Amino acid sequence: MISMLWAPDSWIFASPLALLGLAALPVIWFILRATPPAPKERLLPSLSLLDAVENQARTPARTPWWILLLRLVAAACLCLGLARPVFAPAQRQDLSASGPVLIIIDNGWTSAQRWRDIQAAALASLDGETASTSAHLLLTAPRQLQQSPALRLDRLALEARIKSLRPLSWNTDRRDALERLQQAALSPARILYITDGLDPGTLTPFAQALARLAPLQIYAAPPRGVFAITSLQTDPEGVSLNLAQLADMRGRTGFVSALTADGRSLATAPISVEKDSRTGQALFQLPPAALSQVVRFQITDQNAPGAVWLWDSAQRTRRVGLVSADTSAQPLLSDMHYIRKALAPFAEINEATPDQLIRDNPDAIILTDIGQIDPEISAPLSDWIEAGGVLIRFAGPRMATQSDQLLPVPLRRSSRAIGGGTLTWEQPQSLGPFPQTSPFFGLDIGPDIQVRQQVLAQPGPELMQRSWAQLRDGSPLITARMQGRGALILFHVTAGPDWSDLPYSGVFVDLLRRAIAAGQGHTVQDETGLYTPRFSLNGSGQLVQPQTAAIPLAATDFGTVRPSERHPAGLYQGPAGMRALNVAENYQVQPVETWPETAELLGDAEARTLKLGGSLITTALMLILIDLLIAAALAGHLTLRRHSRHLLMIGLSSLLVLPELMPAHAQYNTRYGRNIQDDYGA
Repeated sequence: MISMLWAPDSWIFASPLALLGLAALPVIWFILRATPPAPKERLLPSLSLLDAVENQARTPARTPWWILLLRLVAAACLCLGLARPVFAPAQRQDLSASGPVLIIIDNGWTSAQRWRDIQAAALASLDGETASTSAHLLLTAPRQLQQSPALRLDRLALEARIKSLRPLSWNTDRRDALERLQQAALSPARILYITDGLDPGTLTPFAQALARLAPLQIYAAPPRGVFAITSLQTDPEGVSLNLAQLADMRGRTGFVSALTADGRSLATAPISVEKDSRTGQALFQLPPAALSQVVRFQITDQNAPGAVWLWDSAQRTRRVGLVSADTSAQPLLSDMHYIRKALAPFAEINEATPDQLIRDNPDAIILTDIGQIDPEISAPLSDWIEAGGVLIRFAGPRMATQSDQLLPVPLRRSSRAIGGGTLTWEQPQSLGPFPQTSPFFGLDIGPDIQVRQQVLAQPGPELMQRSWAQLRDGSPLITARMQGRGALILFHVTAGPDWSDLPYSGVFVDLLRRAIAAGQGHTVQDETGLYTPRFSLNGSGQLVQPQTAAIPLAATDFGTVRPSERHPAGLYQGPAGMRALNVAENYQVQPVETWPETAELLGDAEARTLKLGGSLITTALMLILIDLLIAAALAGHLTLRRHSRHLLMIGLSSLLVLPELMPAHAQYNTRYGRNIQDDYGA
């Protein structure tokens, strides 16, 4: 059969010669209505005995009209199906001016939610062109091994290429895409740009440059509803998430799930959004034991990288136990009051005896001015530290006179104070800069923090190495020692304002936060370390093994670097355990509202084509099968009770054949990565 193209308005027939079969319908009608010549009658005298017997089986003289109609419809569907009709509402251009078609696709993370629509529009891009029309493909998300847009693709190669595409887990770079297009020096007959419709700062000049190159068609497929998690905050009430949506979604709501490392859902929270707002919130109020198992949050029923928020160890809510030797009658003047105020924004506080706290197994235990720990508690407390706990101690008058072995450094039996004695200061000392090896390195030290008294450490070869914070004169203010997977940390001043101004400062909160996170054999920050990719997010929002192009990320880059092929979104392993690089962190929605005047904007219906060939052929086969069953029933060869099993098998077979004859691009299979539960380390 000769393959050609005929397009009346929005209808396209890839094999129009097959329509000539419709001219045979009158002939088929005549043949079906034709009957054999009437038989000659001969009288047989003995047949008069059967005159009183009524004949139950009657043979119609003509074929019933509804069977004729059934057969004609089957023949018409077969002819139309062989002509391969395509309904393409967007293809109205003059076919005589056809030429190479340039197809540009935004394949960044913001396109993942509408990827089916994007693929369908790309697959329909050549349906209105001749069979010899070639295509060029340009993807806007940058990659190291990027296919050049100068490569010519025929219809089959383009279809295979588009079906193999998947969205990436980083953003588009339209400036880079425009440079690659200019280097290719293409002269297409028309351009189809399939975009996510976001970020007017880069999309508008990019679309204007395309409109100057060739006639431009634009199909915008922006995300629908709430589509990205942009930030996370922890407070005493639980965990709150901020989400992004488009302003024209009229306040659609959804749900967010809290998932464990093996993919189990611990809780689901509704998303609260206001009408015409571009932000939403979700609040999880879970017990600390349950929150400790959560490793990621995900918008329900969305398989996209922006719908996932990875929760690393630096963001978790900590469980802290407090033990105090202070028996002051004024709670607001006690050391524990300042510790509670500092811990409240990021930790769950539990006050109990040391043995009760060890059984509860918190992340850290804080002791204030306990000079000597009970020997019965010392051994289990040491084992708890070995297993990954953090023991934080504050000095005071009791520790200045007596101490024990659960200290990072040996102490002198005195304290350094102003006024009297040989160890006096002329002026109170201020804090010195934090060493680069300290987890406190990088924190802003207030100029008004003054230290008036401290406990002194015995000089030794390891004192400098174990000093995390010092005064201006070099004497240690905070010392620490790693023990097993846990840590021993000592503040050489009181937790209250008696010895220093530290509890009044904002840096006191950051010092406690980073000290509490020093368990499990790592600290919360290591500004000089490198983090290697452990798991990466793919375009379906699943954690998979990182690609070979992924490289380590410096600790100082977290919070500033954006996901890319070299630094993909996911989990990174380093000195501070697992750190997360999320796709949509601090993302702000900016939809495009103005387009080039010369561009033709396509809607959802116009950007797609409907291929009806497979459906029509399937309908014809089904009608022929029904006709055969009716003929067998009229001939008395088919009864429902005897052949019910055969009828059931025929029905199931027809359902299995139907998807195979449907258009190929109507089928879409998403392959997801496996859930990661080993070596998460958070």
